[in-house]
Amino acid sequence: MEILHLTLHRKWFDLIAAGSKVVEYRQDNDYWHKRIFGDSSFSKKFDEIHFRNGYGSHRPLMVAEFLFAFVTHSNLCSRDHGEELDGQVIVIAIGNKIRFENYTKLRSCAGCGENIAHDESLCDKCSGQLLAAKCVWGKRS
Repeated sequence: MEILHLTLHRKWFDLIAAGSKVVEYRQDNDYWHKRIFGDSSFSKKFDEIHFRNGYGSHRPLMVAEFLFAFVTHSNLCSRDHGEELDGQVIVIAIGNKIRFENYTKLRSCAGCGENIAHDESLCDKCSGQLLAAKCVWGKRS
């Protein structure tokens, strides 16, 4: 079984898991080109893509179908999620998600314990309270 291993930041991992990001980009340099295309102009026949959020087997893993990959210029790519692309890029098409390991989409707020669905450690309410307290503390100094 041929597996393409890709490591992602949490933002991209969550967007792919939710199904709103269906392609992954990699800069078309020697490292990525050799890894995805080998010595051919056609992509290797990967069975799956293993997306890992961070390094280590304890980190979240998402296994998805590999559809295809191609090289294009970044001007032709969608930047729907704020991707920073420049020059030639490899576009990797992502199929159905097969399974997840060690993945919880919601996190707990470090302040109140409420579930939050973003990368911050505090919910908006606790962040606001902390910011207000810092302003008050700043005035007292």
